[in-house]
Amino acid sequence: MSDGDNPRQWVLDSKNGHRVLACEFVSEDGPNLVHEVRLSDDVWYLDVPTRATTTVDRLALSSARLADLVGALRQWLALSIAELGATPFQYACELCEESSGLSLDFGPRDNLIVQSSLGAVGCLIELRVGSLTTSLELVTDATCLEVLAAGIERQLEPSGPA
Repeated sequence: MSDGDNPRQWVLDSKNGHRVLACEFVSEDGPNLVHEVRLSDDVWYLDVPTRATTTVDRLALSSARLADLVGALRQWLALSIAELGATPFQYACELCEESSGLSLDFGPRDNLIVQSSLGAVGCLIELRVGSLTTSLELVTDATCLEVLAAGIERQLEPSGPA
């Protein structure tokens, strides 16, 4: 569940350790940080597990909305272990201001078994490019959310991504 040594990237892994979302900094565009965004999932094709990936080369993510996401994550992650289980993380954000975008919706999911008492969190990721949309539901946990928050914080530092 390591985010690697790439200071230009932030990631979200599933609870079982699969890299699901990777956003790598490309450039700045006013109040936005432009990223290459990759959304990946394991799918079955001809009875063989296969990794399917959707990549958007340039997607402008709002710095302010990324900061809001980190604030919400940090507030939840600051709870004690007992409180984490009793307080499911619920937060939804749209990280773009245009028709193409990336949204993250954390909280209960009807079709996922989420053991919030163990720090697990359900998540819906939606990636849109024009009229094309792909989405993925997963279970993640507090450790993965800590890695996510740390990666985004690195990019929001005044010096910016390395």
